[in-house]
Amino acid sequence: METPAYRPRTIWAWALYDFANSAFTTLVVTFVYAAYFTQAVAPDPISARRSGRGR
Repeated sequence: METPAYRPRTIWAWALYDFANSAFTTLVVTFVYAAYFTQAVAPDPISARRSGRGR
């Protein structure tokens, strides 16, 4: 069974889409979720930043 040959333009389009999607997901998880967590989930900003060690 032979693998299908893809045009270089198709491969570049998929690579750029994957790159952009990865960056978007990273930004959302890093900044948007962090802001949501400190505002809505944590009881106060100080405990949201604390690592949990040394309690």
